[in-house]
Amino acid sequence: MGYSCSSKLIVLLLRCTYNFLCTQFNLSKGSEIVHFTQREQDKLMLVIAADLARRRQQRGLKLNYPEAVAIISFELLEGARDGKTVAELMSYGKQILNEDDVMEGVADMLTEMEIEATFPDGTKLITVHHPIV
Repeated sequence: MGYSCSSKLIVLLLRCTYNFLCTQFNLSKGSEIVHFTQREQDKLMLVIAADLARRRQQRGLKLNYPEAVAIISFELLEGARDGKTVAELMSYGKQILNEDDVMEGVADMLTEMEIEATFPDGTKLITVHHPIV
């Protein structure tokens, strides 16, 4: 999965969380440990981060930078899974959040997002310019 600088930080934090949870709960299937590829781990952590951000948003909190990135990334990946085209997702990426949803300054910091998504015909890069309007 390709990541921007901000997404790399989120993924790093989520990988640490994933490794901690695997250690604490000994995630296993029978006698064999369940192994996820790095890409599967990244997607799983993104789902968790987006879920947490949505819960905070539902409580009326404004989203910070990593939370906004997580929600937009998750929605783009799910859109690809649902069969939307790259062009549709580039447009949709600007509709997910607006300035009222995020803390002051977040929209100015998030000028471009890039994420690789799996489509029926392969992996493609989705770029959204100014995703928070």
